[in-house]
Amino acid sequence: VGLHFFNPVPVMALVEVIAGPMTAEAVVDGVAFLARSLGKTPVVAADLPGFIVNRVARPYYLEALRIVGEGASDVESVDTAMRGIGFPMGPFELIDAIGADVNLAVSVSVHEQFFGEPRFRPHLIQRRLVDAGRLGRKVGAGFYDYAEGGRGAVWQGITHRASDAPASERLTLAQIEARLLATIVNEAAHAVSDGVAGPAAIDTAMRLGTNWPEGPLAWGERIGLASVVHTLDALHSLVPDGRYAASPLLRTLATSGGSFFRDDGR
Repeated sequence: VGLHFFNPVPVMALVEVIAGPMTAEAVVDGVAFLARSLGKTPVVAADLPGFIVNRVARPYYLEALRIVGEGASDVESVDTAMRGIGFPMGPFELIDAIGADVNLAVSVSVHEQFFGEPRFRPHLIQRRLVDAGRLGRKVGAGFYDYAEGGRGAVWQGITHRASDAPASERLTLAQIEARLLATIVNEAAHAVSDGVAGPAAIDTAMRLGTNWPEGPLAWGERIGLASVVHTLDALHSLVPDGRYAASPLLRTLATSGGSFFRDDGR
């Protein structure tokens, strides 16, 4: 059995309890009790790549990188868009806080463990940032420059500027939000289908492990699963390599008007 804590450990409430295929239920229960005795909230997850949080959070980074890589927006606009709907930090601010080298290593690991699944493909910008030595706040330089006074300007060495693209190709803040949320909800739905954890457990893990304002599955239902699938289908028609293919479970619920949480007691 595994215990996966989150940094900073004294502050973060979540502990993922990782159950292997041969782990006895009594062992899982005992470790979950231990986590609670430490003042943590345990969430049980299957031993699959990324567990819950590091898997479901991948689109938050990767889709943001794709948007900037396309020249469809810039780093500041993407961060502004996601903070505007309640995320504590934009994806590029968060990469700088975590460390670009750590973010890249996790991205590469999850991609390899899923045998090259397109949804998890790392982005060239990640590698270029690491190769440039801009690892984030810990070295004073990442997507943004940092000094004692706080965050400075965006580094222009590797990123496109939205102003370089025609106005018709630039994304609005609402379009940025829709793209990132659709890919996050889709990944959470895939995690449910793969048996990583139940919907309620996944939403709890994402709220506590990332400080997101709402669990992705509940969020998807609030904005409308049909709308999420529509966004994914539009993206898939432009990039039909599978990265935007809607989870069969998500599509079924969107078509039937169902809920992830109906009859789910986990």
